[in-house]
Amino acid sequence: VGSEMCIRDSVKPELPEVPQTATVAPNMRVRFLIDKKGNVKNVFVERSSGYAPVDEAVKKAILQWKFTPAIGVDQKAHESIIGMTITLPKQAVTAK
Repeated sequence: VGSEMCIRDSVKPELPEVPQTATVAPNMRVRFLIDKKGNVKNVFVERSSGYAPVDEAVKKAILQWKFTPAIGVDQKAHESIIGMTITLPKQAVTAK
């Protein structure tokens, strides 16, 4: 049986101010690839926050995350694809 990967280091996004005219959902859904070294590659937004600058800030933060790589039954590190729902802080979804 292989081992599961764990997050080693996460970075919170630096969220932009949201103008009053923008609508931001409280959650967004992302999918990303973790390479054999535990680095995040290719972050895709599956369900947007509704405000592109927030989506980009979240993607930028996720690209800095580090994971312990997934170890397969062959005892070797493998790439993995992760899907995750991100809950945004209330101040990010409230217009300024």
